[in-house]
Amino acid sequence: MSTLQHFIKFTAEFNYTYSCPMERDKVVNIIDVSGLSLTMLKGQTLDFFKFIAALAQDHYPEVSERNTY
Repeated sequence: MSTLQHFIKFTAEFNYTYSCPMERDKVVNIIDVSGLSLTMLKGQTLDFFKFIAALAQDHYPEVSERNTY
């Protein structure tokens, strides 16, 4: 797991456990993709976005609906 992936996982765990533990709470994740085109979505970039989607879906399904990307 890369340092960035480790950070994303830690941040998600912290948000869901401490910052926004209530169902009514919302989490907003901002990913700046300015300058990114669909042709760039390959290799590590694509793997990163797949990691974020899988993390929310696989490990936090009960709160995934509270996410806004």
